[in-house]
Amino acid sequence: FSHLQQFSLCRIKDKTGVFIHGDANIVAKWWNKPVSLIFIDGHHGYEDVKKDTLSWEPFMKKGSTMLFHDTDYPEGVLKWLNEHYGDNWENCHGKVGRVRK
Repeated sequence: FSHLQQFSLCRIKDKTGVFIHGDANIVAKWWNKPVSLIFIDGHHGYEDVKKDTLSWEPFMKKGSTMLFHDTDYPEGVLKWLNEHYGDNWENCHGKVGRVRK
């Protein structure tokens, strides 16, 4: 876990959540559980956000939500979301993109 900046568990009612602050692609290599909510705030380049997305999509449960920070980067995050999801994503609060699976 030396590549992680922060790792903690939280519990709300009967649900357990995990907060991980680290490299999304490295974490995805050892992750093995379905995910209901993920917030990706990685590098803003097109290939970076593409790699983050494709690393985590297989873990997303039906009805889950993927959030992407910094949708105001037109040649990176914004371009990827438009190409990959088309009209199936929405911009929330100006800088956060939301995809519902």
